[in-house]
Amino acid sequence: MLTSYGKLLDQMADAADKQSGTNLLDNGYTLSLAETALDVAESMVFDLNVVTSQRYEDFYGEIERFRDALRALACRAATLKTGEEVSRPGAPEGAEVSASALAEAIGRAHVLVAGAGMAACRGVASGPLFRISSDRDLASAPEGAVLLARDLTPEQEVVGVVRKASAILTESGEAAGEVAKLAREFRIPTIVAMGDAAAGLPAGGVVTVDADECVVYEGRIHELVDYYRLGRIGADEEPEYTFLRDVRQLLFTLTPVDSAEPCAERGRCVSLHDLCHLAHELAGEALAEQSEDRFNQRGIARPVATSAPYSVSVVILGEPSPSEDASGGRAPSADSTTLQPFLLGLESGSRAGRCQGGGGKQRSVMATVKDDHANIIVQRVAGFDMVDALASASPEYNHAYCRFSPQSGAPGQPGLRGDIAQAALRRLGFSVAGTPRSATGWIGNLQRAELQERLNVIGCLSACLDGMVKEVSGGAGIDRCVSTFLQQHA
Repeated sequence: MLTSYGKLLDQMADAADKQSGTNLLDNGYTLSLAETALDVAESMVFDLNVVTSQRYEDFYGEIERFRDALRALACRAATLKTGEEVSRPGAPEGAEVSASALAEAIGRAHVLVAGAGMAACRGVASGPLFRISSDRDLASAPEGAVLLARDLTPEQEVVGVVRKASAILTESGEAAGEVAKLAREFRIPTIVAMGDAAAGLPAGGVVTVDADECVVYEGRIHELVDYYRLGRIGADEEPEYTFLRDVRQLLFTLTPVDSAEPCAERGRCVSLHDLCHLAHELAGEALAEQSEDRFNQRGIARPVATSAPYSVSVVILGEPSPSEDASGGRAPSADSTTLQPFLLGLESGSRAGRCQGGGGKQRSVMATVKDDHANIIVQRVAGFDMVDALASASPEYNHAYCRFSPQSGAPGQPGLRGDIAQAALRRLGFSVAGTPRSATGWIGNLQRAELQERLNVIGCLSACLDGMVKEVSGGAGIDRCVSTFLQQHA
């Protein structure tokens, strides 16, 4: 079920990239996306009912409601596609740039860089070149500038800077990186991994960036900028993009709710994501309850020694239980590719002075392990954290799902633990979602060693979050607190 939810988050990210306007779209992509998402949701609801003894059969009716809404959107999209050509408001009559005028202007232009780097977000823009050499430069970046940096990282709190830039150039980085995703979200033309070619660009001088062709021109090429601008005016009104936008809203919007009670949420599933998120939360809570009952039975689980203030018990599927195995069996933490890095992170976080937020109370860890797969539940004073991970030799099957309780137990701080967890997970490259009931993250397709590194940090984060809540409550901002944590433990 958690794998299914991860697939839904992957689809959500892919659809957001397609919506950015840098891709050619057809309605076939959007219909396929929607049908796959509905199939994933149906699978999740089936699993939920298996875990809860058919307690939520009414969720099937909710899926049919979303199918009916999708059919209505598809019919409207087909009407727009076959009807009159959609007008593009905003383009002044007679303002078009002819192909010959564009070719002549480009022929006269002085090329500063050509063919270096990769397009992270296509487009054309111009502005004064502003070089970023330190975090201090970020704060003084002017609006409308073409930003030039060795690289930009989420730790630098670049969202506000990216939003007001006209274009971005980086010497390193990759098209799949976090800043590249931000650029696509805000539709900022961006070229990454330009290497030494970017070093000679004149800071302060006006340049024109053609991210479609990975070319940087000296000065403002008015014809090129206008040609691209007029070509993109009204792109959001194209039928294919309108259909995708409407389907994304129907499927992937996560609607905030005021209550953490499931009965309050069941009637507020505005989107398919609302339904899937609620289903996986309910299944996780049922699993946590069942695991606690199972682990409390004598002779089922093996104890694991750890220096962290947790009692750790493990069930190894496919092996005799301790009551059946006179030899006592193997030490689970030494053999599990997923459990061991998490427990090491838990120990590391518990040793750090800033992470002692639990008042020294002993908490419990219950893990179920089979080969390279582990499901781990951390029972806390206020709620529980959960990790489900597979770290095999085949990256395409590898994943890590984590769920953090948003409540720290501290008075007057509802949801702050979840907010901090979400910020940390985003920095670690997870797809993230949050409600008053939980903060969740998903990541997949990683090499085993990379996934184990993430699991180590997740274990440390689980141990540290309550202490981080105290830091943020004492005046440290969430971004600053998370940056310090990652510098120390990631």
